[in-house]
Amino acid sequence: MSLLQVIGVAVVVGMASLLLKSSKSQFPVLLSAVGGVLLLAWFLSRISPALELFYGYLSTYELEEKGGLMMKALAVGYLTQIGSETCKDLGADSMAAKVELCGKAELMILSLPVLIELLDVSFSLVQST
Repeated sequence: MSLLQVIGVAVVVGMASLLLKSSKSQFPVLLSAVGGVLLLAWFLSRISPALELFYGYLSTYELEEKGGLMMKALAVGYLTQIGSETCKDLGADSMAAKVELCGKAELMILSLPVLIELLDVSFSLVQST
């Protein structure tokens, strides 16, 4: 599926949800969820080859640990955004804000080993001069 087809599906699902919203049924929410799953499946199918290439490149230079950390941070960002936007679509803005806060906290926790390593290198450079 090309990007134009994905955009077409998103527009059709959005318009259908908008039309069904006036009927006060649960179909708009269900339709949006199904559309979201389809788009997420497309995204995962497109990004998998790129991730394999990236990990292959990192293994060439023995940087799997740092690359894995970068990929985890990227995944946290994407998942946080998807979760937050889903909550907003369902009208739960306060839950969306809490999902974003949890995502930021997770990113901070993920970045601590890199920060500690950076501080260790900085202190060793200062002490050696």
